[in-house]
Parts: sequence; C-alpha cells; structure tokens
Amino acid sequence: MTKGRCIAIALIATWYIVFPFLLIDTGSAMFLLLIVNPVLSLLGGWIYGRLRGFDWLILWLVVFLFIPIIYFHMDGQWDCMIYPGIYIVVMSLGMVVGKIFQKKKVV
Repeated sequence: MTKGRCIAIALIATWYIVFPFLLIDTGSAMFLLLIVNPVLSLLGGWIYGRLRGFDWLILWLVVFLFIPIIYFHMDGQWDCMIYPGIYIVVMSLGMVVGKIFQKKKVV
C-alpha cells in the first residue's frame, strides 16, 4: 500500500469513528447525512483523485465503515443504506474530476 492510500484510509476511518458522536438529534443527523458527508466525500474524492487517481478500495471502504454506524447508531434502519450509495457516487465523481486535473509527472 502506498503512503497516500494509508493516509486516506486513516482519515476516512477517523471520520467514521467521530461521525456517530455528532448524531445528537434528528436535525443534526439530517444535516450530517445530507450535506456534510456528501461535501466531504466530494472534496475527499477530488483531492485523492488529483493525487493518486481513481481507487475502488477507497470507495468500498466508505460503504464498509458506514454499515456499523447504521447498525449501532441508527437502530438498524437498513433503508439508510442509500446513503453509502450516494457517497460512493459523489466520491467517485470527485475522483474522476480529480484525475482529470491530475498533475502529470515530468520525466
């Protein structure tokens, strides 16, 4: 694994460890689920795509780290599985845009 991928995995894991503690009430949960997470996914995907290109491992990591949040903190409401799907689409869009603007190495 490259250093950049390890840093990205650590940042994503840290966010999904901190995320459940921010779910105080319904309003904060909706704000985090519908605004903050998609924006962070887009920016994170854009930065990662610009530095490393497109990576499926990072996308699937977002889904696998969100499943325990649904099970433990959202009382197992499996209809919330739409959110990781949205985050994958948004993050992959960010990675594609970042890859377009990726700096080419001069040899």
